[in-house]
Amino acid sequence: MKQQLPWVLGVDGGGTKTRCNASGLSGKLLGAVTTGPTNPNAGGLQQLIDRLASALEQLQKQTGLQMAHCRAAYLAMAGTEFDPGSREMFQRTVGQLGCTGRVVVEGDFRCAWAAAGAMDEGIVASCGTGSFVYGENRLGGRCLAGGWGPLFDDEGSCYDISREALRLAAQAADGRGESTRLVRVVLDFSGVSEMRMVSRWLRRQESPTAAIAGLAPHVFTAAHSGDSQAAAIIRRGAAAMTAGIQRVHSALFSGHEAPLYAVGSGFANQPEYLDIILAMAAEDGIPLVRRQPVLPVHAGAVLLALNLAGVPADEQLVETLAEEMPLH
Repeated sequence: MKQQLPWVLGVDGGGTKTRCNASGLSGKLLGAVTTGPTNPNAGGLQQLIDRLASALEQLQKQTGLQMAHCRAAYLAMAGTEFDPGSREMFQRTVGQLGCTGRVVVEGDFRCAWAAAGAMDEGIVASCGTGSFVYGENRLGGRCLAGGWGPLFDDEGSCYDISREALRLAAQAADGRGESTRLVRVVLDFSGVSEMRMVSRWLRRQESPTAAIAGLAPHVFTAAHSGDSQAAAIIRRGAAAMTAGIQRVHSALFSGHEAPLYAVGSGFANQPEYLDIILAMAAEDGIPLVRRQPVLPVHAGAVLLALNLAGVPADEQLVETLAEEMPLH
């Protein structure tokens, strides 16, 4: 039997989808499997554990790799940063599948930062289903703003923008609020004939949080069409993201210019959103230099897994990862 070379596992688990990557120690991608959400806010924990286990079993079948040869695994699981019980269960799942290497489970903040600047200092602002701002400097300082989840925060995220649009549309529909084209936007998006049916439609979705977040691009379209309510939502979200950037910058780079990386579907689908945030940051006197991310977020989990395995994040490794997992 051919001896199997060591490999690492990087998992980027979010509120909409989860990507599992297997990589050799050189950074060469050996296989990848994408599955549904694994954020504890997106469903019952056992269902999410089973989903991850199934994806990892599929990855092994696809590649012929054995978990016993996995040198290290890094799982960036959104929604677990302040939930040690969930992290422990995800960690145990990987161990039960046969991984004898080091397994680390964290929230998705550091994964996004590692990918954006290839583990160099800087600030990453993330706007997807959820939102957060996170940074690290060369002195080892770390700071997180936001990332509390959808129940009472995630300001400026796609979910937050969409939730506000739903609220204003509901108020307009029953006469409590101003008239807005957001009512038509919500009805067209959900495919129902009246606003009272929207909540029922949402309850039928596998992940209501992700379904709500999917409305965000249509809110931007309404703002572009001149709807003042939609435009106000966008500006409130941008102000919240700017406040997060201000907090992280003052904690880590006070008085100095810092690289800023923007990641997530909110920025990818609506680049003008970042322009608004940068304009607000400039008005507040926050010295930033905008940088393009080096790697996609899911590659950050691989980079951190390789780091756990003792592989330094040198120029050659980063170039290989960029070739194997290019930005789209």
